This record gives sequence, C-alpha cells and structure tokens, in this order.
Amino acid sequence: MDLVLSAEAKTLRLTDFKVNHVFAKTVAGIVESTLNLKRASEDEAIVVKREFELHKLILLPGALEKVLKDLRPEIMVIVEKEANHNNPDILDRLAQSFPYYSSVFDSIY
Repeated sequence: MDLVLSAEAKTLRLTDFKVNHVFAKTVAGIVESTLNLKRASEDEAIVVKREFELHKLILLPGALEKVLKDLRPEIMVIVEKEANHNNPDILDRLAQSFPYYSSVFDSIY
C-alpha cells in the first residue's frame, strides 16, 4: 500500500507526502496510538485505514467515536467482514467462522 500511495504522490508532485504506520497490541493501544497522530499543518490530510480492527474497537465503549472525534480524518477506510460466531452449536459456529477467517488470512500478504 505504501508503494502505491508513494507512487501516486510522486505523480501528483506531492513533495511532502509521508506514510506513518501505527501498530498496537491491545484495544487501548489502538485508540492511544491513533489519537497520538498529530497534523503537521492545518492543510494536512489524515487518512485512517483499518483492516479487521473494528471489532476490537467495539469492545471499548466510545473508543471508535473518540478516535473519529479527536483525529477528524478526511478519509477513513474500514475493511470488516460481517460474521456471526455466536451460534451455540459448535459445528454451526465452526462452519460460520471459515468464511470470516479465510478473508482475514487472505488479506495477509
């Protein structure tokens, strides 16, 4: 993704383009690291891209709303596969989880 964005920025002659990655191991870490992103200037655009992370933010009440309110991103891309893993029958639960986790593993390159 970085290479694609950097190539596009070069084509558009955006000389001060940069990509910052945020990594976290816990839900609180996701929220904290995202909130620590600061704009270098008023006209700087922030894009937040999350893959398969929304379910973690839902665990912490108000976390997603806090990130959106404080960060005010111009664009937010969320990739999340709909899933239902709460069936009491273990075989049904297992069958329902295969499509979800296959999408997760397919997204890892």
